[in-house]
Amino acid sequence: MNKKSLACRGISTTYRKFKLRRRPELVFMSNGTVIVQSFIMVTNFLVGYRLLLSSEKYKMSFSRLPKIILDRVLRIYPMQLTAIGIAATVAVHLSDGPLWYKYATMEAEYCRDTWWQHVLFIHNFYAPKCMPQSWYMATDVQLYIISSTIMLWILSRGLDPEYVLKRLLGVSLFGVFVVAYAFELDPALKINRPEFLYQSFWGNLPSAIIGLLFASIYYRLENEKVDLSKNKGKRSDGRRRAFRGLRCDPLNKKLKPERRAAAPARPTSFLRRRNLIIYKK
Repeated sequence: MNKKSLACRGISTTYRKFKLRRRPELVFMSNGTVIVQSFIMVTNFLVGYRLLLSSEKYKMSFSRLPKIILDRVLRIYPMQLTAIGIAATVAVHLSDGPLWYKYATMEAEYCRDTWWQHVLFIHNFYAPKCMPQSWYMATDVQLYIISSTIMLWILSRGLDPEYVLKRLLGVSLFGVFVVAYAFELDPALKINRPEFLYQSFWGNLPSAIIGLLFASIYYRLENEKVDLSKNKGKRSDGRRRAFRGLRCDPLNKKLKPERRAAAPARPTSFLRRRNLIIYKK
């Protein structure tokens, strides 16, 4: 195979990959890093809901904040410090290869020099080279402290959580815009200068506030005794009414006998054109 054919094959492969990355159903594969926002949202949903439930039994004030932070940190420290210790000492001897000792030794040296950043959960500010994937732990702890502070302030003042959180969400989104504009970050969904946006707590703050807002909405609906299953049943009935009368009715077999008998007469003829059902008059 000559060089020209190899070059053409390489260009063709690159073009096919480019086309695949632009397909809507495959975008999540090239931009899958944003899925982290869902983890942050769920975590802060649980934080907000837990504090809302605690407000029914205890008086909320900032004096509870140290206990809340200590409870979170003590649960994370064993795993975090064990991982840093292994990366700084044992990990170098766990494998072998022509480039293994070069890069493993380099990371071990970084871990021995910057372990204190991991202890204080501030290593996401420095674009960490020691276990760079552990930036999430630092961001999670920082957002946990911020979310707990916000909820304690709201509950101690007796404010409406939904009213306050909606406005804080707008402020946080504007803050992300200002950071992206000031540092001239690309608008594309990719990790560029991650310490400024992707790994920072201010870049993930909108997701945390959305989690708190959902927790407040869920708590309010729970207190108002809103049964969401009833709304789901009405929606299913609407779908059945939409399908009722079709010859190939996927939901008609699930209807009760008396409702099936009350269904209107079905048309005798129809045409299929581009997956649409067009009835003849």
